Amino acid sequence: MEKGQKKTSKLLRLASGLLGLLIACSVLFSGLFLYAEMDHECEEEHCPICEIMAQCEKVLSGMKEVCCHSGLSVIGLSVLFAIITLSVWVQVRPTPVSRKIQLNN
Repeated sequence: MEKGQKKTSKLLRLASGLLGLLIACSVLFSGLFLYAEMDHECEEEHCPICEIMAQCEKVLSGMKEVCCHSGLSVIGLSVLFAIITLSVWVQVRPTPVSRKIQLNN
């Protein structure tokens, strides 16, 4: 691997880690905001807190769908990995050479 590719790989890992951290923080703070402002004094028609709470609910409901899809993909990848592992295990049979047995005449 070249030096430029290593640098790009590190930057991508850093960017994906930061993005994951931002998503986790947005979900956490959305939930905390909803909990903190559950019993606020509403001004009925143009309440800015109710508008923010609606946005927080959208974030949390969107994450529910993402978690469902990612959970299904993890299950699918696990099944695929198990199938590949089993097929390799079945195809590779021990031979005298693979067991390092010395054949003397």
